[in-house]
Amino acid sequence: MDTKLNFFVFTNTIPEKTSKGVIYITPFGEDYVNIFRSISQYETNVAKIEENDFNRNIFVARNGTFKSSIDFRISEPNMPRDSIFVQTDEPLSKLVEKVKENEMYTYDIFSAKSISKIGVSDANTVSREMKILFYVMLQYMSAGYHERKNKKKIPDWCICFTEPILKYFIEYFEIKTESPDIHIADQFLTNPQFREMITTQLLKVLANYVVNNKMIEIRDVKSWYDISLWLSLKSKF
Repeated sequence: MDTKLNFFVFTNTIPEKTSKGVIYITPFGEDYVNIFRSISQYETNVAKIEENDFNRNIFVARNGTFKSSIDFRISEPNMPRDSIFVQTDEPLSKLVEKVKENEMYTYDIFSAKSISKIGVSDANTVSREMKILFYVMLQYMSAGYHERKNKKKIPDWCICFTEPILKYFIEYFEIKTESPDIHIADQFLTNPQFREMITTQLLKVLANYVVNNKMIEIRDVKSWYDISLWLSLKSKF
C-alpha cells in the first residue's frame, strides 16, 4: 500500500489557487474551505495530525513565511517527529516526486549531526539555536543542576521553557511532569532529579553537536560534566 502524503501549506496570503486534499494555513483562514488560521485550529475542527507507516505529513512554507526550514520546524513543536518541513515555492507535484525519491528531508536539530551539507539558511538557524541551548546549559551547570544542586539563581527565561527551541526540546524528547496539571517549569523549579535529567539530556545533544561539527576532538574530552571544558568552547558558538 502506498503511503498517503498529507500536505499542509503555510502562506501569509489568501491562496489564489488551491489543490484538492491540501490544507492551507494562513492568517485569512476562517472563511474558506480547507483553509485554517493555524494547525491547532485544524486539529480542533478536523482531526489530530498523526504519522505512521501509511501516512506522511509534509509541511510547506510559501512566500518566505519563515527564515528557514528549521525555523519552520521549531515553530510547530507538537507535530510528529518524522514530519517533513520545507520552505519552498516549488509546485506540490514536484515535491511529491522528491518525497517518493527520498530526496526531501528536514534536518533534525536534536540529532546534532554535521551541518556541513545543509543549506546556508538552515545552517545559520541551527548555529543560532545551538547557541541558545549552549547558553542555557551553561546556566544549568553553573547552578549545579547536573549534580542535583541549586547554587545560584539563573535567568527566568531559561527555566520557563517559553523559548521556541526549549519548547521543541521538551516535546521532542517527550519530557513529562509527574501529573498533567503540573507545568514543566514548576516541576523543574521544585524537583532536583528533574533538573538533572533535563540538564543531562541537553548536555548529550550539545556533546554530539560539538563532536560532529568538529568543534572538539573526542580524545580531548576527559569529562563532559566539566564546565571548564564547555567554557573553553564558548568562542566556537
